[in-house]
Formats: sequence, structure tokens, C-alpha cells
Amino acid sequence: MLVVLYQRAKNNAIKLEYVGPANVIEESSLIRSVTDMIINAGITVSQKKVWKAVDTVNLSDAYDYMVELAISNGSGSRWQAVY
Repeated sequence: MLVVLYQRAKNNAIKLEYVGPANVIEESSLIRSVTDMIINAGITVSQKKVWKAVDTVNLSDAYDYMVELAISNGSGSRWQAVY
């Protein structure tokens, strides 16, 4: 169980390394700690606009989808549906 929790925390840290800079590219002003709260806890900051949190969740989902495609090596049914 401890190994699973460690792996999940490691995966979330790696995801944050991709989603954070993607937020900057999307011209979001969210800092790393706020991005982390949105992704991992679902908490938003009251002074920020809702669309920034929605964009962060969308980027997180896109990262998860990218990882899913990489694991399936393009042979999964979702890959076939895209192309």
C-alpha cells in the first residue's frame, strides 16, 4: 500500500511538471502551488477566475490521456477513435 501511495505521489509530481508550464503557455497566472491544489485536491482560489481552474483541469486530463496513449503504444481503441 505504501508503494502505491509513493508511486501516485511521484506521478502527480511529474504531472505537475508538465501542467504548470502548459498553464503559462495558456497565459494563466496560476502559480505552481495553486495548480497543485487544483489538480490534486480540487480546490480553487477565490481571487482567480474559474476558467483558469477549468483550463488547469483540462490540461491535467490531457496529460492523463497522453500517458494512457503512451502506455497502450497506440494499439488501444481510443487511439483508433482519434484518427
